[in-house]
Amino acid sequence: MALTESPSNDISESTMPRAGRWAIALVALLVWGSHAWAVQVAQSQEPPEPTEPCIKVVSESPEQCGAARVGTLVARSFTLLNATGGRVSLSVARKSCGCVATEFKQGELGPEESTELTLSTTAAALGGEQIHFAEIVVTRIGSDAAKSLCRFPLGFRYTPDLEFMLFPDRHILIHCTAAEPRDFFVYVNGPAIRDRPPTGLRATSNDIEAAGVENTENPNVVRLHFRARPASAGVRQSRVEFDVASATRPRVSLAVTMIVRPPLEAAPPGIIASGTNPATRFTLTLRHRPGMPDAPKPARVTVDSNWISARLAPAGEGTTELQLLVSVDALKAPASGGAYINIEDEAGRQLAVVPLAWIPTPPGQPVSAK
Repeated sequence: MALTESPSNDISESTMPRAGRWAIALVALLVWGSHAWAVQVAQSQEPPEPTEPCIKVVSESPEQCGAARVGTLVARSFTLLNATGGRVSLSVARKSCGCVATEFKQGELGPEESTELTLSTTAAALGGEQIHFAEIVVTRIGSDAAKSLCRFPLGFRYTPDLEFMLFPDRHILIHCTAAEPRDFFVYVNGPAIRDRPPTGLRATSNDIEAAGVENTENPNVVRLHFRARPASAGVRQSRVEFDVASATRPRVSLAVTMIVRPPLEAAPPGIIASGTNPATRFTLTLRHRPGMPDAPKPARVTVDSNWISARLAPAGEGTTELQLLVSVDALKAPASGGAYINIEDEAGRQLAVVPLAWIPTPPGQPVSAK
């Protein structure tokens, strides 16, 4: 078969226009320039950090510390080796909780130096396995701490060896009053708890009384019965306490918060008194708060300031509402201030509270020159 000569692919000066030759030269120049710039930038950048761990854990005790009696110390130790080739400092960035303690035998390490780290906590009376950790930060000495060489977590686990468990471990009671007490319970779970039930049920305030220990269907669970009967309104704090046959936690104390709304409400709910008259008077209506039990009959009004006087009066025929008549003595009142007006029953229990703010000269009102 005869071979035919193909057209030549060479571009000669005679066949390419002058403008095409200039375009090729320009493209070659741009390619060479970009390559030279990339080489220069690469040489000016710092070498990347090593991918190898900057700290090596040479030895460590078991992560699972096993069962621990409540109140005893749980600890895990590590031996850390500096593998950076430079001098570094060790610190703790964060911990799983404030209950975890960390201790470095030596906080700064030279190349190939090692130190001991101990993580520890006190075994808490909590159910199930407890997991804790600390995040370790390694920083090159003399550099910015924000540019740490590496961070890594170290942790440990343990399971509290509980002689008993409590549920719940705190109470928040709402809408309990002396007229309508609230019962609440603390459940104690422990082996053969009926044979050695908790004793000495008590409270740290007169707002709560102990009603006794009661059995449940579970032979390993008893419930402690308490009754909240707060004497006055507001947010009241107390604690219930009892004794348990335990070597590690013989006395238990639990927090109780009572949010008590007064059984009576005032309309309007407060007073803003202002003016320059020798006596300024206000009339408020007291009525039973919806959804609250009937309150004892109001017997007296107390005020914590001598420049305010208040008294109760019937609101009218055929109504259980009362009127609260309030007077402010401007001659005795301070330049500005506030006070509370309390409505109480015969036993001194608070049925309602009315705040009063005193502003003798309202903002923007000119003061007389006399």
